[in-house]
Amino acid sequence: MLYQFITMILRLLYRLFSRIEITGLDKIPDSGAIVLAANHKCSNDALLIASYVKRPLYFVAKVELFKNPFMAFLLKKLNAIPIKRGVLDRNALVTINNLLKRDEAVLIFPEGTRSRGRGIGNFLPGALKLATQSEALIVPVAISGSYEIFEKEYRVHSAPVAIHFLPPVNPMEISSEDRKATLAEKLHDDIAEVLKQQKT
Repeated sequence: MLYQFITMILRLLYRLFSRIEITGLDKIPDSGAIVLAANHKCSNDALLIASYVKRPLYFVAKVELFKNPFMAFLLKKLNAIPIKRGVLDRNALVTINNLLKRDEAVLIFPEGTRSRGRGIGNFLPGALKLATQSEALIVPVAISGSYEIFEKEYRVHSAPVAIHFLPPVNPMEISSEDRKATLAEKLHDDIAEVLKQQKT
């Protein structure tokens, strides 16, 4: 499968340029609909996470990246979903909803944008709408160090990277009253706590 070959190559490349610590892979269910909700440090976070998750992972990428034919081919083989920024892209939402109905794994970044190494931003409740509607389990993902590798000095250089997969959260166990906001706050706080511990 081309997806598996590409992610294997990416995994080898990441190991060349970084010292990677991965924990909690066993927290990701082997089957069933799941949403991985991660903080967002740099533009390579999706590929970095996907290269270590055993299940095929779907994620959104800005539609502008698909204008280059080679990049479009590569992104499609990596299960990327084109999304228009700044507008409500119903086609992307329908695609994600259908994937979750098929019990696939989808990666989202609830901050809505990259923090570029500046801590962790607020999680947008709207980003979790499909997860709550589909009743998919949500696996929080804390990532650190990727900005220093790829974007801090606009060149690739070695740096420590950590990706921690936390225990799944079942949205249906959270009170239905303002569930998205409560869920967004919980996921944010769980990930922020892990990032805080890494600095101590």
